[in-house]
Amino acid sequence: MTQQKRFRLALSLVTLAAIVLVLALPFAVRPTANAAAPVVADRDTWVNTYTGTYYDNLNTDLRGTAFRSELADLITRTHTHKTTYDDMKTLYKQTDADPDKPGNIIWFYSGTSVPFSGSWDDYNSGYPTNREHVWPNQNGNAIPVKTDAGSDAHHIRPVNSKLNNTRGNHQFGEVTKSTNNRVLQQGNVVNYGTSDPDTWCYLSGNVFYPAKGYRGATARILFYLQTRWGDQSDLHFVLGEGFSKTIGDVEDLLKWNLEEPPTDQEIRRNNVVAGIQGNRNPFIDHPEYAEMIYCYDGESYNNALQNVVAQYGGYLNDNVPVTPPTSLSLSPSTITLNVGDSQQIQVVATPSDASASVEWSTTNNSVVTVNN
Repeated sequence: MTQQKRFRLALSLVTLAAIVLVLALPFAVRPTANAAAPVVADRDTWVNTYTGTYYDNLNTDLRGTAFRSELADLITRTHTHKTTYDDMKTLYKQTDADPDKPGNIIWFYSGTSVPFSGSWDDYNSGYPTNREHVWPNQNGNAIPVKTDAGSDAHHIRPVNSKLNNTRGNHQFGEVTKSTNNRVLQQGNVVNYGTSDPDTWCYLSGNVFYPAKGYRGATARILFYLQTRWGDQSDLHFVLGEGFSKTIGDVEDLLKWNLEEPPTDQEIRRNNVVAGIQGNRNPFIDHPEYAEMIYCYDGESYNNALQNVVAQYGGYLNDNVPVTPPTSLSLSPSTITLNVGDSQQIQVVATPSDASASVEWSTTNNSVVTVNN
């Protein structure tokens, strides 16, 4: 069929009102290390215990990119000491120390408490540890491997070497939990110290699913990194799987931030790193900042994240105001489609923190069909 259909879009705010708006390697396991997984609080009973003055000059009436800019300025300006990649061999003994077992550190993602010699990939010790870029560096293509974002102590976490290698550059998200896609650790450790499937890490395809207790923590590290280093390294969130300078699934990340409030481990570590670097991870002190920024920063995921907050409940006690757009621009605004062709349309709202949530629909499906 060679018939062509012309689908012409020339929308203003007035005509837009007519559209529906929504917008396995074997190893010996010996029980010589224990699990130290954090206690995950029920968010309905979780109480924010931060009482400092670090954020006093922020305008918390702002939303979206306007608030992110203020927050980025604060955590950049107060970042007075930049740690190095090699510093981690001594810093982890402070930042990630197990308070219940002197001399041990706690591996990220799994919560395993292990001795740490200060050497990397020390398989002879039985507790091989490595440095994990939670935002994968993609061989330096996403972020520097050993400087700036790649050596920020709020970001780089100690993990089991095998788990680090397995996670690799994979994205974050929820996957089906089964014995076939569990991620094992290596060395003299009890893998996660429990048979509860929710306390293991999983990998399916390109998606890595941290253990319970580390999902919210993972999200808050990524929110920090994008706010602190995103402008310098051009880092962005996406729905679904990203790659290199994009990371997903931001929908799951925000959900984890809501489901798993900051733990005592996170709060303790934030305080120690702040004492070293000068700046704090604000998403640990104020997890509500994530929804204040990423639900309203003018990106295509805004509507999905607003729905996450609506479904799971946000941290804010008030209703977050939605900035109405003064104008919407469509790209492209005119499309010629052959039968069977498809075209994606982008919406950009002005101002940048205004809602650009649109659900496309058509009244004549014989001409064209549309989806989100």
